[in-house]
Amino acid sequence: MDAGAVKKDSKLKKLVRSGIPASVRGRAWQFLAGSAGYRKTGVYEVGVELIRRDRLPIFDVIERDIHRCYPEHVMFRDENSQGQADLNNVLKAYAHYNPSVGYCQGMGRLVGCMLMQMPAEVGSGTNRRLLFVDRECTDSFWLLVATIDKYMAGYFIPTLSQLRIDAYVFEQLLREHEPKLAQHMVDNDVVPLMYITQWFLTAFTLTLPWPTVLRVWDVFYFEGIERIVFYRIGLAIIWLNRAFAIHLNCHFLSTDHLLRHCPTNAELLEFLLHIPFDNLGPENLLETAFKIKLSKDDIKKYSRKASSEASTQGLPVEFGINNLSAGQLSNNSASALVGAMAGVGGKIKRTAVGGGSAHSGSLGKAGGKKISFIAGTYGSVHKMRHIKTGEVRVAKVQPVSMASVHELEIMRTLRHENVISLEGFFEVDGALVFVMEFAAHGDLSSIQLTSEPALARVVYDILRALAYLHDDAGIIHRDLKPENLLRAEGNVVKIADFGTAVRSGEVSGNARLEDFVDTLPVPPEAFRGLPPTFATDIWALGITLIELLTAEYPHGELEDDEIARLVGWTGEHPPVPQDASPLLHAFLKRCLTFSPSLRATARELLRHPWIVEHVMKETGIGVVLVVDRHLQEGGICIVDGARALNV
Repeated sequence: MDAGAVKKDSKLKKLVRSGIPASVRGRAWQFLAGSAGYRKTGVYEVGVELIRRDRLPIFDVIERDIHRCYPEHVMFRDENSQGQADLNNVLKAYAHYNPSVGYCQGMGRLVGCMLMQMPAEVGSGTNRRLLFVDRECTDSFWLLVATIDKYMAGYFIPTLSQLRIDAYVFEQLLREHEPKLAQHMVDNDVVPLMYITQWFLTAFTLTLPWPTVLRVWDVFYFEGIERIVFYRIGLAIIWLNRAFAIHLNCHFLSTDHLLRHCPTNAELLEFLLHIPFDNLGPENLLETAFKIKLSKDDIKKYSRKASSEASTQGLPVEFGINNLSAGQLSNNSASALVGAMAGVGGKIKRTAVGGGSAHSGSLGKAGGKKISFIAGTYGSVHKMRHIKTGEVRVAKVQPVSMASVHELEIMRTLRHENVISLEGFFEVDGALVFVMEFAAHGDLSSIQLTSEPALARVVYDILRALAYLHDDAGIIHRDLKPENLLRAEGNVVKIADFGTAVRSGEVSGNARLEDFVDTLPVPPEAFRGLPPTFATDIWALGITLIELLTAEYPHGELEDDEIARLVGWTGEHPPVPQDASPLLHAFLKRCLTFSPSLRATARELLRHPWIVEHVMKETGIGVVLVVDRHLQEGGICIVDGARALNV
């Protein structure tokens, strides 16, 4: 039977929209996608064998992402589960099969969903699969091949070209169907690529309730080659959460929620990336989606326009430069960036989180000077000076992905004098460019602070940043270390690099060492399967303090297994210099407590006697005792000139 002919049957189309029975869903998806036409005997098996013999660099990324795909699902939540092994094999085999795509974040969500739906043979009276372990993986592999080739072509290549085109099309459709809301988003610098990346790239598996996801996939495989289904579902999600009263954060909100209750960029993005499930049941969402009238001719027209502009000068502008001085960047293109700023030379330290081996190169010419840089696998950082004004900025360039958009979402919400600020951003040629303030005095990695008053002043700045991130923004940095602590004018210390930061609650369930990124030596909870928390940053602060004091990498002489034994099971932290004061010893003890629940918070540490004594002595800051009305205990208010710093 030919899938193309079947898809012309209006009665069957109606039945599919009502939901494919779970017992045949996996087989139906394969048939509708035409995956049988891609199958070649032995190809998947050879791919699995190649995994063992030919390790690709992208495998490190796959292994880091696998346990995050479905951390709450019984198939994938355990590190040694068959589900994680299957997911690992399918993704790595595909990276060998299609090196032009390799692997991209979002693919793991697709494969995980496919594996869940593939038929498995279960032994009588047991939960053990007997004969079809490889068949499930093989079926999922070829369904992935068909899906990426026919349904999502251009989504997972490095430039994400088709995803960017579809984001542009969606923006035009949003203007047609919700003009006020579209303008509200424009006014707040929220463009579809910021949330479409998560919605479309994962086929809504991160956005919708699971029963709705499966029903959307049913329709997607039946009628989604042109992705009109994606447009309909996206518009329906927005319409349902705009036009109906919903229950959110224990408040009953009125109509026009996105217009009235999300007045800023941060609130809009938070809502769009964490849509409440209240109105998104399968019947409600799909009924709404199919009531939305879309013109195929208009969609083709918007796609042609986006494709045409992409082939000549880059896609239509997706990200605007905000809060920059007039004339700093005249328009949103790579040539504008290069033309407006000239390289100022110097080594670029730490290109991007997880980046592979660095290599030198040049971005282009600006004002007759080459812009030198060091680039890693996942991005590059450029120090630049505006030709006319002489102002220096830092441009961080990385591929558009869910990770980079997530970092953008976090950085756009942060405003604190001890946090590196994002001053602008734009997208061009598949890259997301962050324009950030420049810290003139570099990072703290090459500095030793043997003076406790000077060290306390640095720690005071870090604590202020952490108190803001934890208590006000709800952010866990996860990568606190001297390389990510920058010194700006006036020797103000600022926390930088939010590439691995997460919101509290985003990492939950059983955790792995990779969840703790570069918090080395990793905290004890990392070895017990506990997820990172705010206390993880406090542990990292203690380790960083010791490194700044000694100019030595903590436990640098030990092997990983020795560190695991020392830290993971005994809670032993690197030794503190013998000449450190008793107050400093006490401060470090509050940071490096074995149990994360017993570690001090950033605000508690701001009131620690070691900070109070040395910050006061070093800067002449006055100290006033206050009483916290809620805790009914003594607190400290540090007053610096006209500033009252709430600690």
